Amino acid sequence: MKMMEYKNCILPKSTPEEQGISSEDIIRFMDEIERQDCHLHSFQIVRHGKIIAGAVASPFTEDSYHRIFSAAKGVVATGILTAVQEGYFSLDDKVTELLSRESLPEKMDPKWDKLTVYHLLTMTTGHKEDTLFRMFDNGEYFKTFFEEAPEYDPGTYFCYDMGAQYVMNEIIKQKAGKDLGEFLNPRIFQPMGIEYQHDLTPDGRFFSSTIQFKPDALTKFAQLYLQEGKWNGKELIRQDLARLAARCNVPNDTYDDHYGIHDPDDYAGYGLHMWRNAAGGYRFCGGQGQLAVIFPEYDIAMGTMAAEDDCNVPLKAFVNTVLYKCSERPLPENQRGYKALCRRLKAFTMAPAASDRSSMAEEISGREYIFTENGEGQKRIKFVFRDEHVSVFTSSQKGDREYVCGLRGEWKKNRGWLLLGKKDGDIADLDRILFYDPEETLLSGGWKSLNTFEIRMRSHAMLCDYRFLIEFNGKELEAVIKTKAHEHHGEGEAVGLYSTAKNKRLYARQEDTI
Repeated sequence: MKMMEYKNCILPKSTPEEQGISSEDIIRFMDEIERQDCHLHSFQIVRHGKIIAGAVASPFTEDSYHRIFSAAKGVVATGILTAVQEGYFSLDDKVTELLSRESLPEKMDPKWDKLTVYHLLTMTTGHKEDTLFRMFDNGEYFKTFFEEAPEYDPGTYFCYDMGAQYVMNEIIKQKAGKDLGEFLNPRIFQPMGIEYQHDLTPDGRFFSSTIQFKPDALTKFAQLYLQEGKWNGKELIRQDLARLAARCNVPNDTYDDHYGIHDPDDYAGYGLHMWRNAAGGYRFCGGQGQLAVIFPEYDIAMGTMAAEDDCNVPLKAFVNTVLYKCSERPLPENQRGYKALCRRLKAFTMAPAASDRSSMAEEISGREYIFTENGEGQKRIKFVFRDEHVSVFTSSQKGDREYVCGLRGEWKKNRGWLLLGKKDGDIADLDRILFYDPEETLLSGGWKSLNTFEIRMRSHAMLCDYRFLIEFNGKELEAVIKTKAHEHHGEGEAVGLYSTAKNKRLYARQEDTI
């Protein structure tokens, strides 16, 4: 459980009070995150160019990669703006004239002749519906975008068209001769100390929504745009272009969120592949809470990484507890509040808030329970409670296994999926953090009550969260499995569908003879 070190970040540190923010308000922000059971994995807050708070929730660390989903659109926009300032093309250039003829479909609607780079950036492509999932189905991202005829003239209708980013990736590839990551690495990533990973689309192109960053990268992007394109005194993005990205370039009242939420933060206007905030400012916004939030009026930048169904939960919590209460002038020194904040940041964890001891532990330790028939294929289970951890022995259709569960907020590494019938490593693509071993899991637990032991399971490969509530009632045991995982409406990019699945219940009973 470590406080963010920002080892690649040159920004100086400060107490919140020195920058006009109360330490208690940041604690209230964390309280609100906890109250909403928001799965916030990391956050960092910068004011007046100084880091005032930041933490990564264990078992994640400052070196853990996270997939940033649609926050990558802000990265793509950064690539386009950088290419514009280097003269590869202009925002007003026609897209079909920038791309080689052989890379386009043979037949295209004549409306495409009006499509500009600016239209791609502002999600005014002319499509009435998002094209991304049809691009997945067809396997050829790039050509599929143009095969879908626009219903409107480009520039006249806002539609959150996730396919637009792949057209922009291809423009950079064809005009600059490098994919997006290769192009940005020496220009943006390296000067800012950002490391990245990514995957490829089915047709072998740069898959921007699979970009993976470490926890402080989105904070750095937020600060870069807050400083209007400057970093460490050097202009990485031309000021006029950085300012243009931040503006409300188009109204987005035609946005269809598909879920009937009608969040004001989703209708405050749209910049250049960046969303305007209802509270002012703008943000890179990625599914499940990958955010780079910029509040120019308050001189605040914030980055978050999370696994939350409503990706705007961290934003709203921050606005309501911190943003509206900050001062333009320093606040009085507050040693007690600041020390309390530091303790809270160091204790930031995804582990259960539970006791490591119960009087029942000795009674049930070593007792074997036999499961009734169940859909997970589980047969037997035994708990052995030790001083530093709990050993969990299971027998299932997959064989016999021992899992080790940490106590007191500690996480223990394991192989396989506790009490789950799925195959080892069977994590759906939208629930995965790429390039990590999906068979490695981490367990931490504690007593929620006298007779209920809670285990949480995570891994560096999982965004999804599993919670096991093991209730001991005499000779009987009930295991309630709670999970947050995606509802899958097709393959591909996350679309904010990180919802609670129905609880699974497994029942077991001690053998008559032990």
